[in-house]
Amino acid sequence: MSCGPTAAELACIRAEVASIALSLPCIIQAKTITKDEWGTETEVWTTISPDGLKCGMKSPKPDVLMVYADQIGAKLAWQVNLPYGTTVGVQNRIIIDSDTLIVQANLSQQSYPTMVTVLAVEIQHE
Repeated sequence: MSCGPTAAELACIRAEVASIALSLPCIIQAKTITKDEWGTETEVWTTISPDGLKCGMKSPKPDVLMVYADQIGAKLAWQVNLPYGTTVGVQNRIIIDSDTLIVQANLSQQSYPTMVTVLAVEIQHE
């Protein structure tokens, strides 16, 4: 009877997967709203990712696109993989090279996850 990998083995697997599969430099940003002295709200994007963060991206499978069709619409969608333990939330922004993506869903639910996987759509530059 196997009880699964130990914590040390799983940490080693996660580090190895990240070093092999994640090659694109990226930045994760979260939106905060600030008010000035007149009560006007301004959206500000703040970087929340560590320096040197790497990711990978690929086209999502058709069944994933179907499940999230109402959120994606006609936008170009990507499945973005990040190192295990990376903090990223829905509506956060991921910047990869000159592409800006908005996170639509977390797809990481697995028994022994090795990466954080999100579904994100490309947006036009502001």
